[in-house]
Amino acid sequence: MTVKLKNQAVGKTTLKLRDTSWIETHHEVVAAITLQLEENPIGSERIRNRYEAQGTGGMYELAEELTDKFETLNQNREWDGEFFDEIEAFLIEEFAKD
Repeated sequence: MTVKLKNQAVGKTTLKLRDTSWIETHHEVVAAITLQLEENPIGSERIRNRYEAQGTGGMYELAEELTDKFETLNQNREWDGEFFDEIEAFLIEEFAKD
């Protein structure tokens, strides 16, 4: 699957190839970030600081960064039912970082 992205800062359009695994991981990352922002009044300091400094654009970038990091760490891994446990543990660890 190809996703066409437009870089608003410089007006360039770039193409990034994304597979199903990346898209599924991205969904879980976005859901977790959204939950932190909407339902946790204190939330992750990392998320809150990024949101306050960069707004929605910062959340887009954070979600992409975390998705890429998780996918890189688990490249070529065959999941056998533990994906959700792994992504949850990864996000808890990442959200705890400043």
